[in-house]
Amino acid sequence: MARTRTPPHPPAPPRPDHPADAAVRRGSGDGLPADQQAGLAAVLAGFRHYEAGDDEAARQALQAVGLTSPFLEWKVLLRGLMAYAAGDDARAVENWRRLDPARLSARLAAPLRARLDPEFAAAQPAASAARLRARYEALAGGDLPARLRALQAELGRDKRLTRAWKLAAAAAPLLRRVHPDLEARFARGMYEAIAGQGEQADLAKYRNLFGPPPDDPQFHKLEALGYEAAGQFDVANDHWARYEAWLGSSPSGWPAGVARRARAIILHRMGQNAAALHARPAAPPDDIEAAFAALFRAPERRRPVPGPKPETYFLRSIELAPEWAAPARELFRRYLDQDRPAEAERVARGLLARKPDDLMAIEGLAVLVQREGRADEALNLWKTALATNPLDRRLRALTAHAYHAAARRELAAGRAAAAETVLDEGKDVCAAEFPAGYQALRAVTARKLGRPADADAARDAAAAVPGGRLAAALFVAVDSAMAKLKPADKRAADQAFAAAIEEPPTPLEVNLLHGAWDSYHLSGVSYRGQKTQEKKILALAEKCLAADAPERDFEALCLGLAARQHWKLAEAAAAKCERRFPRNPFFKVALAEALHARNPRYQQERRILRLLDEAKGLIGPGADARTAGLTDVIDRLRKHYSDPADTFDFLFGRAR
Repeated sequence: MARTRTPPHPPAPPRPDHPADAAVRRGSGDGLPADQQAGLAAVLAGFRHYEAGDDEAARQALQAVGLTSPFLEWKVLLRGLMAYAAGDDARAVENWRRLDPARLSARLAAPLRARLDPEFAAAQPAASAARLRARYEALAGGDLPARLRALQAELGRDKRLTRAWKLAAAAAPLLRRVHPDLEARFARGMYEAIAGQGEQADLAKYRNLFGPPPDDPQFHKLEALGYEAAGQFDVANDHWARYEAWLGSSPSGWPAGVARRARAIILHRMGQNAAALHARPAAPPDDIEAAFAALFRAPERRRPVPGPKPETYFLRSIELAPEWAAPARELFRRYLDQDRPAEAERVARGLLARKPDDLMAIEGLAVLVQREGRADEALNLWKTALATNPLDRRLRALTAHAYHAAARRELAAGRAAAAETVLDEGKDVCAAEFPAGYQALRAVTARKLGRPADADAARDAAAAVPGGRLAAALFVAVDSAMAKLKPADKRAADQAFAAAIEEPPTPLEVNLLHGAWDSYHLSGVSYRGQKTQEKKILALAEKCLAADAPERDFEALCLGLAARQHWKLAEAAAAKCERRFPRNPFFKVALAEALHARNPRYQQERRILRLLDEAKGLIGPGADARTAGLTDVIDRLRKHYSDPADTFDFLFGRAR
């Protein structure tokens, strides 16, 4: 008798959703009681915040879901998801264990919970366990994370991308299937990897795997970046030129305004590359034989740099993006360096016509016209700059000097009353930021106007400024001559200055005196005896080293000498101060820098390195901000002497 076959069981009907679960699935509260609408809204808002990456906002939204709410299950599910995303697996499992197995929220969490909770996974029937594993792999992309982690380990290293391309080729198809929305980001990551560690062959590999990049289809931008990194700025500019031309062809995906700005940025970069080419010294010989041959060969004329001049690129950049200040600022500085003040002024005024509040352009133009002696224009520009930030101490000091220069110009032109008007207008800022110069010029102006009592009072006020004794005497002497005072008054001013410099000076007095002398140069003013006075000032800098004064004043003196590149005197001053204040690291660094500036490379290397090491030891880990700033100077100087010995050091030895 034949065995009868048992008919298969019909499939179980799907379990109906809990009303709250159905509402979440639909994203709608239709049919829910009024008292449950707030709970649904809170859960939906929580998920929206979570998807946007704002976990804190999600937690705040879920506060509205109470312990008796039918939406509590969804609150617990979401709290578990946030913990899972944060890498807190234990807290995620703790939340998901509280879910009702009959609810949709538990079924949604099950694939992740089975991955993290061994007890839960072991309790599942074989078929259910297999389904959960499949669902987890679909969510996680199978072994995609592991493949991407292996690829990540190959990137950002000083090695070729050979293995990285094999890993990328294996991961790309899986990524396209599981997360197609991430493919563009994946391709971008490999593009950046080529820029950092790639080579020419990688371009074809990229194209085969991802196709041409939409924003760089011919890889001109990528190649330009690579040649820039290698210092081959002329080849880089060839590729930048092709990329800029492509942007000028109105490619799809590039709005016209964005493309113009991108072209302006590229042209600005090309100008910087061209400037680097023009500034680059001749390359040293590559081998010993060529090096020796170069010793006995007449120097060759430098070959002209190929391609347009930097100014050409900057001008084109300005034309494409006139509202962008960077290329105009660069061009302004370049014209100044080339001693082309008229072109520099034209660029600055053009930028200010487009951007009237550009502070760098205002300041740059103010310095330019001030050096040309156009004191009234300079003053108006400095006042405009100061109006942007009236509390800026640097701008206040520069504006005070501008008032002083403008008043002096009026006085020299025979308009003493107009000079006094300028000084009255700038009284507040001048008296606070430039008291010695301000009071000295008031004294000369009052003398010119026939008010000797006012002149004497102002002169005494100038001399009473702390450290201003010598500066006040210099100002009165020079400005008396420029104002064309009576011979007796001029002679008295000269004699007062001569007597002042005979008295033992302090470093603060010498520093302010040198600043007073500098102020005439900054204002484009020259006068008889100017160079002779500088020699006297430098002689005073040597005399003041024995004065009983604070260490800070000696630091300022050394800084001033170095800033003016009086290196011989800076070395002598720093050496004497280093012996006098052996626990102050500033003087050791100042002496090292002066030795470095005065001597050929390696001639004083051992002494310089010893000074730098001693200074670094004195600074220590708990240094204040002022002293810690010396660390940058120390590192810069040490780096200069850390290069390996060159051919001639090896052959002939370093001077010790």
